[in-house]
Amino acid sequence: MREMITEVITGMMYNKRRLALTGFSIGWGVFLLIVMLGMSNGVLNGVSNSLADVKDNTINIKAGTTTLAYNGQEKGRAIILKAHDCRDMAKELGDRIDMVCMAVERQVQVAYRSERTTTTICGATTGYERPEQAVLAHGRQINDTDQELCRKVCVIPQSIADDIFRKETDGIVGKSINVNDVPFTVVGIYKPLMKEKKTRVIYTALATASSLYNDDDRLSSIAIIAKGLDTKEKNKQMFRDIRRWTAKRLNFDPNDKGALKITSYHDFFLETNGILESLRLFVWIIGVATLLLGIVGVSNIMLIMVKERVKELGVRKAMGASSASIIRLVLTESVIITMTFGYIGMLLGIGLIQWVRKVSEAILGSDSIVFHNPTVSLNIVLISTGLLVMCGLIAGYIPAKKAVSVKLVDALAGMV
Repeated sequence: MREMITEVITGMMYNKRRLALTGFSIGWGVFLLIVMLGMSNGVLNGVSNSLADVKDNTINIKAGTTTLAYNGQEKGRAIILKAHDCRDMAKELGDRIDMVCMAVERQVQVAYRSERTTTTICGATTGYERPEQAVLAHGRQINDTDQELCRKVCVIPQSIADDIFRKETDGIVGKSINVNDVPFTVVGIYKPLMKEKKTRVIYTALATASSLYNDDDRLSSIAIIAKGLDTKEKNKQMFRDIRRWTAKRLNFDPNDKGALKITSYHDFFLETNGILESLRLFVWIIGVATLLLGIVGVSNIMLIMVKERVKELGVRKAMGASSASIIRLVLTESVIITMTFGYIGMLLGIGLIQWVRKVSEAILGSDSIVFHNPTVSLNIVLISTGLLVMCGLIAGYIPAKKAVSVKLVDALAGMV
């Protein structure tokens, strides 16, 4: 075997230009495959990174306006959700949910001394930090006592704290801010769990917001933390059940998507992940197609090589060489070319990806939600290696069959 490999390499060196062109076609194909897979992994990892800490499947429900006439009611009717509707819905869904959060929202102006900003205040039930994904940075969250006593206390996002407490970085918790000229005491500062969510919502007790902004128990939104919805179909079924129950309760068409707006982070994640997996499959198809073009190039070169070596093959046959030994010779040369230049392309591709990773981390940060860790896994390297061997065998098979089909008389005739 060692002698055969030495002989093959010696033969390959006779025509270095042809060897370089053949190797380039294979190396370029592998290079593109590795780079495209690495880049697609970077995008997929970025999306996964943005939702990595979101453990709860939160379904958000907001009332809208009917777009379909129904049961004697014209379209354009505003749907109103109330607290007793939410409580009855929770009973209907039963053990399919973990918790329900009710909320009232209003646009307000927030002021502290000379600093002012416009934002949203959200009065929510205790435990709102789970569905709203508000991670406490300082102080405390709204509690049951705040609800019972209708305390004018609030938890503000870090972005609002930076805006109105610009010159005061310490001791913000405990200070008073004016919300539409009503004094509220800051009891906590939070940051959003989802890194890409640039929130500016101020949270207070639902009882406090309702007493200030509502004369009844109407709600702006309902957040439900669901259990066991680990597939897209289960999410859709939950959406249908919520819409069907609410439509019967509030008298609108169950097919009216405008009357009730239902969204879910988990549903968004499943849809996005499906799209990115399709993108990854598409990248594989493009990469394999590129390799196939390389196979055609190698096969054509090997056919030319067989034609040029007709005399040599005739001498081998005359000296008793078997067809199997000639096939092994041609296949070995094809595999060596494919493997050598394929690995060069693979190493260059991995090197480029590592460079892109360092640049992206320097520009976007190590926990970017846009592009993160564009690496190529060991599985992909092993699969690529298998593809290279297969490509070499396929590229060399037809020329090998052509080589053994050369008649001894024709080969020897060419020597005269």
